[in-house]
Amino acid sequence: MRTFTPFLALLAAVLGNPIESDQSPSRLELNTRQTASGCYHHASPTCCLPGVCMCANGWIYQVNEDQMRAGGHGCDPPWGIIATSRSGHPSYCC
Repeated sequence: MRTFTPFLALLAAVLGNPIESDQSPSRLELNTRQTASGCYHHASPTCCLPGVCMCANGWIYQVNEDQMRAGGHGCDPPWGIIATSRSGHPSYCC
């Protein structure tokens, strides 16, 4: 039990004092999108959009499959550009 006491004390200190996150607008957007690139996974089956990377500026990119296979997000960074808007995507049907 003595070997666990320091560990438990450290665990209690860490869990009891969470690190404050930066709440600036640019940081909130990064936290929301979960990527430094500002892109996130998006699909809209009702509008015929397959899985793509949608970026903060509205541009649509291919998912970076190599990065996903390596354990990454797939949209940080994305692959080639597809369109500059949802309606510009070749398969968009809404």
